[in-house]
Formats: sequence, structure tokens, C-alpha cells
Amino acid sequence: MKRGIITPTFEPHFKFVDKYLESAMEFLEDPNEVTFFFTVSEKEIDKLESLIAKYKSKLNLKILSFENILKHFDVPYTNWELLNKYEKFSYQTLKKFYTMLFLEDYEQFLVIDSESMFVRPTNIKRLFDNYFNEPFITKSRKFYKKPENFNNQVIENYSLILDEDTSKPKTKYLWFLENFIWFYDRKIMLDMFKNLGDPLSLVDKVYNYKYPGVGLFEICIYHGYIYQYNDDYNYGYNVFDADKIIKETFIDNDELYDNYIKQKNTMWSGMLGALELTMNFLNEKNYSKLAEAFKRYNFNIIRCESTDFSTYKYQKEFLDIAKPNILSASQNHTWGVNNQLKTRLWKLMVFNNKYARWIWFDMKGLLRPLSPLYRWLRLFYLISKHGLIWAKQVLDNLDILKK
Repeated sequence: MKRGIITPTFEPHFKFVDKYLESAMEFLEDPNEVTFFFTVSEKEIDKLESLIAKYKSKLNLKILSFENILKHFDVPYTNWELLNKYEKFSYQTLKKFYTMLFLEDYEQFLVIDSESMFVRPTNIKRLFDNYFNEPFITKSRKFYKKPENFNNQVIENYSLILDEDTSKPKTKYLWFLENFIWFYDRKIMLDMFKNLGDPLSLVDKVYNYKYPGVGLFEICIYHGYIYQYNDDYNYGYNVFDADKIIKETFIDNDELYDNYIKQKNTMWSGMLGALELTMNFLNEKNYSKLAEAFKRYNFNIIRCESTDFSTYKYQKEFLDIAKPNILSASQNHTWGVNNQLKTRLWKLMVFNNKYARWIWFDMKGLLRPLSPLYRWLRLFYLISKHGLIWAKQVLDNLDILKK
């Protein structure tokens, strides 16, 4: 069975590819079991090739031209026309779907972004096997208290497609982006496009709806499809409820549950998944319970950020228990290949430290009253500089004035 790891990226994110592949070099125990595919625009290939060359001795790496993929599927747009028309979210969805469809010899995929990092020894064959032997999706329930909420707009877009068949369970109030375990089965994808339409037609349907800028999220439409057709086609997926997982995690402590939900609803106005942001909400009382829940449900690809002095200890303890293989969505942490003294000092003392940022803002505020003096001195300098240049020009050209 051939398996691929798909990473669509673009030049501004090439800076993350280095650490991404460095982590794969260090932690993959069986790199020959998988091929890494990077999908980029044609003009970005040479720069990416030079960047990844040093990793090819150990990793199977291939770069795909998105323009060539689009031509293969007779998509009537160029790479940039797609981006300009459908905007970034739908564009990213098309990039991922068409890449997986293009790789016809591959049966299973893991899609992760270039900001991802392996953070512990990983047997990639076992990682795939463990998931596909007991596959699952995770959902939570969203309430439409604020229709303009980003989550609600995303749900509106994919439910527009999924809920056309009124005989299927409704997805309009369900959120499927609860974690980053983005494995895809080619057979299910082919079923989905056969039943719902090709990728471009799905994106176009959303584009002509009321939230075109929000676009279509590929993992949401894929997991939403599995949720609706799981029994019809005997896909055998478990459907985990994130809300229930949190409740059962704190079943004996209402205070911890209420505090977790309060933190979740405070961050970014309650947007994104209930379990997606867990690493931000760890403390002395809840980290072990949450880590055991992640371990129990095999959530081994998670989002990690906000590593600072207040969270460092609890994130470390959480990761030691849960043992995720991959941290996604951000390299702004101090784990894995980032677990070096210089990185810890920079992240903990400066970059991730809110007090360091406040000191910087306070210093700017302290200097602000001096800005009129600075402007006066600068104007005096400019007047003097320009006056001297003017005087020199006059003196140098006196012979012209005398004529």
C-alpha cells in the first residue's frame, strides 16, 4: 500500500519547511514507508528544490507543480486565477483535493501544513495503520448566536453542499474541525466526489453563496461526508463528540469543566474547536486529565502554541503523557527540534512572553512625549542639510550668476 504526506505550501512559508523536514529527519524511524509531496506553483519549484536538497538523502521528497495538476484535470483556470477568484481557503482546498486525486497510485494520505513538526520518534507505518484500523472523526455542536461568527460561516458553506440530501443527518450545527488528524482514504474521496460533485464545482457552489470569502474547508466537507454516509457505505468510522469528551474528562469536577469552557469561549470569541485549542488552557489542575483523554482517543496530531513561562511546565507534562507524534499549525513552541537552549530563551523570555511585549509597548509610550522634540531636531537637521547643499550649489555656480 502506497501512502503519501501532502504539504501544499508557498514561498512565504518556505521558512517553515526547513524545520518541518529537519524534524522528520530526526524522528522518523521508517522514512521509506512514505513519500512527502509538496504542491507549489511552477515558479516556486526551483527555490524549494534547493531548500529540500539536503534532506533527500533520508526522506522521499517530491515537488508537484499545481499548474500541471490543474491541466491534468482540465481546470479552466490558472493557478493565480483560482486564488484571485475563490480566495485562499477554497484555493487551499482545491490544492489539497486535486493533489490527492492526481496521485492515483496512492491509497492513503496525511495532509499537514508546512508549520507542522514531528516531536518524538515516530513509526510512520504504525501511525497510518493505527488510524485506519480504527478510523474516527470528531465533531462538536455550534450554536448560531452570532451568525457573523467565522465558524458559523464555515458551517453554512459546507452544510449548503452536504445538507442538499434531506435524507441524511444534518450538518448545519456541527463543527468538524476539532483536531488536526487529517488522514484521507482515496476510496472515500472518490465516493464523495461521485456523490457531491468534483472539487471545482463544490468550491464554485460556495463561491456563489453568501460567504464566498470564507470558502470551503476540505477537512470539514470530507469529515461531514463521512458523518452522513458512514452507515450507507460501511466506512466503519467512529464518530467522537468533542463536547462529550470534555464533559467526561471533568465529570467529577464541575469547576474545572466550567473554567475550561470559559477559557475556550474567551479566546477568539469562542471560535475554532473545543479540543483544538487545548494546549492554551492547561494548568496545574487539568493538564493530566486532558492528556489522558487525548491519549485515550488517540489524538496524536495536535495544535500547540502559547508556550511561555506560565504554560511551559504544564505543556511539557501534557506532552509526556499524551505523547503526540506531530504538532501542527504553528512552530511557535519549544518542543522537538525546537527544544534547544537558544530557542527556549527566545520563546520563553521574549517572543512568547506577554510581559516582554508589554515592556516594549510601555517603552514606546514612555518615549512618545519626546516625539515632538525628535521631530523638531529632525526638521532642524533637514533644513541645515538642505541649506548647506543649496549654498554649495550657489557658490559652485557663481560664474553662471555673474553672466
